[in-house]
Amino acid sequence: MLVTGVVSQDDLRSFIVFNNPRTIFTCADFVHDNEGLQEHLMWKIFVNILFTAMLMTYQAISATNAEPPTKITFSYTFQQQSTLAHVAVAKGYFVEEGLDVQPLLHTYGKAVLQPVLDHKADFATAGETPVMFNLLKGEKIFVVANID
Repeated sequence: MLVTGVVSQDDLRSFIVFNNPRTIFTCADFVHDNEGLQEHLMWKIFVNILFTAMLMTYQAISATNAEPPTKITFSYTFQQQSTLAHVAVAKGYFVEEGLDVQPLLHTYGKAVLQPVLDHKADFATAGETPVMFNLLKGEKIFVVANID
């Protein structure tokens, strides 16, 4: 919101307020005789208006360009090693990152990796042993991250 008003036309005193939800810029009572101060104030006003317009344009563009979430299948266990995955799904952390996660839950670790090898899951939280044995068999497995 931009509010502008002339307080006194005799000495050209002005009162200008830029009201933004996060910041309030106030520039008040400058006298026409001091042109350097007036130019500086006008420059600040111009920059603030330009910044506000750019911010509003960015918000409008990002609201219209909302992409649908990327669908992934995530294979993990009911065991304590997969606690972070359970918390992330329950709290909606994957959704915040633009992912629509379809969980595949298993009772033990060896079974977690098989859906990835069968191209039925995109990611898995598997232990070192199943990964090592499948690498020795010649399977193409990529470790994206290590969860400690």
